[in-house]
Amino acid sequence: MTIKTFEETTPGKRIQIIFDSFRSLKSVYDNASDDDKQYFLTVQDDFLWVGTNVKFFWSGFYSEEAIRTGSRCQQHRYPRLLATEKLFNKLPDNIEDFKKLFIELIKFDYTTSAENKYLVRFQQRNIFETPEIAYESANIKLISFNQ
Repeated sequence: MTIKTFEETTPGKRIQIIFDSFRSLKSVYDNASDDDKQYFLTVQDDFLWVGTNVKFFWSGFYSEEAIRTGSRCQQHRYPRLLATEKLFNKLPDNIEDFKKLFIELIKFDYTTSAENKYLVRFQQRNIFETPEIAYESANIKLISFNQ
């Protein structure tokens, strides 16, 4: 059995592609008007999040309700558009720092579909502070399955 480095895994390869793409598009983002930035982020948001819901990006948390009901869906810890914007605004110069920031922003929890929809109101641009505050505001309790 051959042991792969992180960079040789599917998540590692995807992060490298995303990093290279973001670096090449950074000047387009920086020079866009505010209205155009919103459109740009929406397009990049779709690119960024397609194909990233692999188990590697799971935070290790389930909501109590997801455990109780056996129903689950992926809930991004950071709102997608805000995470995409943060990646462009704080784009590191090297892949290692980008990887850390990317993984922090892309992690997801398992909640129920109803919790997912309810949580959105606490993840709006004008009120979102942290995932923890959003979950607390939505009265969603997370249980860690990390060892």
